[in-house]
Amino acid sequence: MNQEKQPKAITTRQLIFYIIASILVAGFFLFLSIPFGMFIILSTDAIKSLIEGIATMLGFFGLIAVYLLTSYDNRIDRLEEKIQDLEDPAKVERFKQIQNKIKIRKKNNTISIIAALGSLVVSFFLSLWILSILDVNPSNPTVTALQYAFIGTIFASTLLFIGVSSIFILIYRIGKEPDEFYFYPKK
Repeated sequence: MNQEKQPKAITTRQLIFYIIASILVAGFFLFLSIPFGMFIILSTDAIKSLIEGIATMLGFFGLIAVYLLTSYDNRIDRLEEKIQDLEDPAKVERFKQIQNKIKIRKKNNTISIIAALGSLVVSFFLSLWILSILDVNPSNPTVTALQYAFIGTIFASTLLFIGVSSIFILIYRIGKEPDEFYFYPKK
């Protein structure tokens, strides 16, 4: 019997890679900001742009997540209808195997969706918190406010990068669905 490999949830090694890559990307942007003033990335306009970017990514992510989960639900429902209509026990068993594979993929992708959503939501609220710190005294922020905002911006950028890379992983997974999930054997 041909066993299809199921996509695995993100491993610890991959998560560590994403975190390190995110910190490097955030550090790169920090390095680029040095000629313009070390804390230019902490301006309220830059934080507002970060918040808008995160909100846009949340909307885009929502569309992909809804499509993916609805697609799995529709396939599971169609298979259930076919299983009820079939009389051949071998075909019924084959459809049930396909249905179980789809359920496993849906579960794995749901975990990935929750992790990506959590990353983007935490990044969004962290950015709002940074904006509130910097808006207390926008013309002359305190050193403590700048330190908190700087650290928060690094974490928010890191979480945003993790969320965006998770979106691309989900899009890649959509394209790697086995053909048997779409084309069912005839009755």
